[in-house]
Amino acid sequence: MKAITMKTTLMITLLFCIGILLCFTSCSGKVQSNEDPQPNLPEWVDNPPQDDDEYLYAVESGASRDVGRARRKAMQNARAAIALKVEAAVTVLVKNFEEEVGGDPSTAEATGLFAQISKSIADQTLTGTGNVKIHRLANPDGLSTTVYVLMEMPRGNVDASAVDTISKNEATYNRWRAAESFKELEHAVKENRERAAQE
Repeated sequence: MKAITMKTTLMITLLFCIGILLCFTSCSGKVQSNEDPQPNLPEWVDNPPQDDDEYLYAVESGASRDVGRARRKAMQNARAAIALKVEAAVTVLVKNFEEEVGGDPSTAEATGLFAQISKSIADQTLTGTGNVKIHRLANPDGLSTTVYVLMEMPRGNVDASAVDTISKNEATYNRWRAAESFKELEHAVKENRERAAQE
């Protein structure tokens, strides 16, 4: 009888200890989840600028124990984000030109030209993206850093690369130059280049 009572007492004590441990674990988890994981972030991280007629923007981050590596990661991520926006802009251009001249934007020729324009912009323009702002934040682990980058790219670079690439393809250029949207784009690029030459 004493042996049963002793076992029962040990079991109750053990269960009680496990219950207390579980309580402490869940409480500490709740406290951590309520903490702001990234305090003191600048306004442009939480509310990045919206793309407009002049610029495409991207806000990205990179984390590493090495600050330089964290910064490079953030810049690569921002360039990749802008590259996706450039692809979307080029898709709209190609679609508009094709539809205006009565063509099909899903043809192999239009798709090939889209890929060519996108590659041209990626090769020439994305390397010229500028870091507008950089913010460095020490992570709670005390060992690593997160770097936030706000990057911008002038839309004029996209337009100029598109016009240059299209102009090299004589057949497409001759067909698309009849489109009003292409005429406007070509004229805007010419004006921007003349303005830049005078500055």
